[in-house]
Amino acid sequence: MTTRRTFLKTAAAFAMAPMVRLRQEIDMERLMLPFCGREHSRYMLHAPFGVGELTYATDQYAMVRTELANRVEEGHKRLPPVEEAWARYCRPDGAWSYLTPDDIQPTGIWDDGHWSICPECGNRRVSLGDKYPDVDTHEERMRLGLLDYDIDDNTIRDASCPACRGRDFSGASAVRIHGVPFMSWHLRRIVALPNVRVCRSAENGCILFAADGFEGVAMGLRE
Repeated sequence: MTTRRTFLKTAAAFAMAPMVRLRQEIDMERLMLPFCGREHSRYMLHAPFGVGELTYATDQYAMVRTELANRVEEGHKRLPPVEEAWARYCRPDGAWSYLTPDDIQPTGIWDDGHWSICPECGNRRVSLGDKYPDVDTHEERMRLGLLDYDIDDNTIRDASCPACRGRDFSGASAVRIHGVPFMSWHLRRIVALPNVRVCRSAENGCILFAADGFEGVAMGLRE
């Protein structure tokens, strides 16, 4: 899967930075939400954070930054020195080109011994709510197993997805952008940015992107 040669390992020191609450009703802020990490990330990346006038969001696979007007700050967290990381990765190496939805359509099957990500739903999970499933029957246990049931948070894969039906996806899910391989799903958040352009980074295995009001970097799949 995606390499873990991330921005977050480029320096050892940590600094305090304000956490930023994104508002769905504001376009610039809503577009940053898909770049946030999972809430239990060791680096507390579930929310964007401010560094000077810029606001960053990252899940360790991609990082985006922009300048938000009147951002809402809620508390402070210890965060990695992203400015040093930015200097390492954000070095263009080639021509820029526009990125469109057609460009990110999967063209091949990625097989590096790991699972693929469904290009339609991103392996979306749904909650079963407060009611836990009855596992007394063999049929129900089989169904839950196929849908990757997680007893810890009482969720399953989304069987309504027309592409994967909540199962492991085995079709074309990967695409190359400027020679760098990606899961198509991971590029959706980038192509959603307004007038987005991409180019290869001088740092091997990643691309840079720039859009109206945004710029960022995304790590490719391990080759």
